[in-house]
Amino acid sequence: MDEKPEQVDQLFKKLSQLGAMESFGDVKGASYVAYTTKNGKVVTATYVATAKFTNGEGHITARLIQSPSGEWQFLLFNINSPVFLR
Repeated sequence: MDEKPEQVDQLFKKLSQLGAMESFGDVKGASYVAYTTKNGKVVTATYVATAKFTNGEGHITARLIQSPSGEWQFLLFNINSPVFLR
């Protein structure tokens, strides 16, 4: 993790503007399998979902990659909401 503690604090402060998550749904996504000569089998997945928070709605995007040991790791986690424009 290259982020500094103060950057993580800023992130959570920004996300807290949304309030508590009240509902989560309408998940869409897909997984992708690629074979490369360098890395062999590479499995990734991308999911997008809508969520309702106390202070508004948002779209959550998660992009993941499966490690060689089979564990999933985040490549990207993003929440987009008009709440952040206030």
